[in-house]
Amino acid sequence: MPGSMSVNGLVSGLQTDDIISKVMAVARQQQDQLKSEKTDDQSKLAVWQDLNTRVLALKMKADSLATQQGLDKYTVQSSDESVLTASASADAAPGTYFIKVINRAQSHQIAGQAKGITPTPFTSTTADIGTGTLKFTFGSGPNRDTSNDFEVTIDSQNNTLMGARDAINRANKNVQASVVNTGTSINPSYQLLLTSKNSGDASQFTVDAGTTSLDFSTVTQQGKDATLELGDSQNSSAITVHKASNTINDLIPGVTLNIINPDSNNIIKLDVTRDTRSVMTAVQDFITQYNDLSDTISKQYNLDPTTGEGGPLFGDWDLQQLQMTLMNSVTKSVVGADPKYGSMAAVGITMDTQGDLTMDEAQFTKALQAAPDQVSKLFASGMQSDSTYVSYLSSSAQTQSSGTVGWNVNITQAARRAQVTAKTAIQDTGLGNDEYLTISATGTNSKAIQLKQGWSLSQIIEEVNKYSSETGVAALATQADGTTASDSSLNTYLTLRSTRYGSVYDVKAFSSLSYKSGTTSGIGNVEISGAKPDGESDAGTGVGLTGLDVAGTINNESAQGVGQVLTGNSTVSNSQTNGLALMITSDKPMTTTVYFTKGVGTMIRDTLIDITSVTGLVNKAQDSINARMSDIDKEVADWDTRLQAQQDRLYTEFSQMESQLADLQSQGNYLSSQIAAMNGTSNSKK
Repeated sequence: MPGSMSVNGLVSGLQTDDIISKVMAVARQQQDQLKSEKTDDQSKLAVWQDLNTRVLALKMKADSLATQQGLDKYTVQSSDESVLTASASADAAPGTYFIKVINRAQSHQIAGQAKGITPTPFTSTTADIGTGTLKFTFGSGPNRDTSNDFEVTIDSQNNTLMGARDAINRANKNVQASVVNTGTSINPSYQLLLTSKNSGDASQFTVDAGTTSLDFSTVTQQGKDATLELGDSQNSSAITVHKASNTINDLIPGVTLNIINPDSNNIIKLDVTRDTRSVMTAVQDFITQYNDLSDTISKQYNLDPTTGEGGPLFGDWDLQQLQMTLMNSVTKSVVGADPKYGSMAAVGITMDTQGDLTMDEAQFTKALQAAPDQVSKLFASGMQSDSTYVSYLSSSAQTQSSGTVGWNVNITQAARRAQVTAKTAIQDTGLGNDEYLTISATGTNSKAIQLKQGWSLSQIIEEVNKYSSETGVAALATQADGTTASDSSLNTYLTLRSTRYGSVYDVKAFSSLSYKSGTTSGIGNVEISGAKPDGESDAGTGVGLTGLDVAGTINNESAQGVGQVLTGNSTVSNSQTNGLALMITSDKPMTTTVYFTKGVGTMIRDTLIDITSVTGLVNKAQDSINARMSDIDKEVADWDTRLQAQQDRLYTEFSQMESQLADLQSQGNYLSSQIAAMNGTSNSKK
């Protein structure tokens, strides 16, 4: 190493640093080769990382082709969007519909003012309105629904307009309160405006002001249903329809209507059609992304005209595998599909000589318009079932197509929800006392629900079901054995049922009252459940059911049931149905046949998922390169140690040589001086 260990020509006159440098340059050739290999590997890794990004981008495009929802899109055209707009879901019913909007749905609204011969507004929001109870009553008549009725207490803490407003809103019922100024800032006129949170005829309510000084006789807006006429009334008899909301999703299958304005003189035409443009766009986007990936791969095989070299992955076996896998995935035919639409080539999507996909838009559009369901089946996975009780949920990359023969589905056990039935019937006179029911289902928090004296069985059921989303429990009227009779008068017992199917879900309940203490809900004050229904009654007398998972086979292959979902097991023996998930809604054992087709879009997506998985081709290629570079780093480090030792040894040897030459030179000089001295002595004697 020049500098600290330099021994240049001290005695020998040799350029030692230069000599050692050249020797080391030769010695470093193997290490330099390793470094060059690592640089090449870094270039290869960069290409694989880029390819991975492009493959993932292609997978995202394939996702939109792999499901029916991604392809079954519909559009709705309204002849007058100032009156009526609409949108359609994947299960829309195509066709032309005629609708006349007679009136919009409205929420009921009442203004609260000061009592008097003529009600008058308040001049202050803090004016004293007295104390008492405000009673809100919805509907009218002997059969009205009382479940929305409620009361608000006005006392010394809230006996102002603002206080009443806040108290009503805190009750969190179906009425929203606000204080409005109908006067000016100088001469204010304040009123308590009460508005139903819902619209329609059922939103109408009255308020009994009790002993307060409020008057609620002024109805500012009458709650009413939206009224429409379905059909072309000019040429046929239209159907009059009443709806509580201006957003209507249960009139035309798969179509949501939004009423903007009424216009009884205008018949709106709605055209529900398949959105072929969105399907074509999704396919074109996939083709564009595929070609981008294909071109990136092809560039690795292109030779540079100047250097004659290809890309970093030129001749790479993994890259060839990737290219062939992709090409095979887009040229597959769909087993079980109509041969006219069984491959992408059949609908105008072909591969050119460069490996890129091209679309004949005219041919694709023709196929899409002629047989939209078949084109959808070409791309997306789907299933037809001979039974309405068996439907398709999902499949895995391992699921195979069933072909036209189909697969037998044999259900040996239907799924069931856990339930427990009360000990006693509820009499026509209703509950004898106020009562609290505490209920819950597996995985939910318990909820204490207050039941009022005099409530009938239907009112109890309605109150319990208000909290079903929270408790996971639904209430229903049954006979003593927990079954429902067709004659509703026989269903006098309260039964609590889990809202979810399966063996892991149970339902639990207990009451604040013993079922023996007069007319109660019949639940009793000792906890009962589907698994342990006895409670405070004698052992073995309780009526309850535990939840069950569906059980059965698909194509005579084993399957696992969870709730109502039956899924083909992921075992070696399941060569066909591995990962196929079916929804089974039958309440009894049954058999049927299903026909599962795996579309090109799904097959491509599954291929791309496999390619980009942790153990997939792309990651394995990158892992291999990273491992090789790691080995190179170790070898380079080892070479650094060996080369440093070799260089140090050379400097030591040259240093020793110079020392030896110096010794020899010193000895030579000594001998020369001795010889000269001897010659001088000899000459003096002469």
